Amino acid sequence: MENGSLNDWLRDLTCQESQTWNNRIRIALDVAKGLQYLHNFANPTYVHKDINSSNILLTKDLRAKISKFGLTKSTEKGENVNSSIKCRSESKGIDNGKKAVYENDDDGGQVMLCEEVVPIMGDGNNAKSMVNYIIDPRLKVRHALGFVIDQDELALRLVKLSIGCLESEASRRLCMNEIVSTLMMIQMDPQRLGTMFLV
Repeated sequence: MENGSLNDWLRDLTCQESQTWNNRIRIALDVAKGLQYLHNFANPTYVHKDINSSNILLTKDLRAKISKFGLTKSTEKGENVNSSIKCRSESKGIDNGKKAVYENDDDGGQVMLCEEVVPIMGDGNNAKSMVNYIIDPRLKVRHALGFVIDQDELALRLVKLSIGCLESEASRRLCMNEIVSTLMMIQMDPQRLGTMFLV
């Protein structure tokens, strides 16, 4: 694909296109719709089992395509797959620009991103103020006059959606239909669009 993998695109610090909420939300929605198709509309239905930023390819128009189906499993009877998993989420958020496992700046040890995000969001009082800690700083939207536009509410909605995908019990995880509808609501939110100066 013309824009390579999502992983490469997010790591390219010179890429202006990766610095907009609109592009990232559209990519997340493309991935969610692809998984929704596999989980609910393909015949037989499938679970990809290897969704990560290296397996998402981007076209020249920044439309996301799921690739690498080597670990994909059918959810048909007789396959060794729990049928309750077939409509549960496999995806993670792309709002922070970090890898799922990354090196801690303080001690050089490896940290799982979800281990850092879930406790922050669990603190209801400070969640909104802490969301800036985990969001990619390139997504800070600046007004023409130079001040940073408050995007905390948008970031908080996306982080909460991501956490809904991380539940350890499959039955408690959001299903792809819920994820698609939530991303579509976020994408069409006039308040969010009204504050978008970088598109």
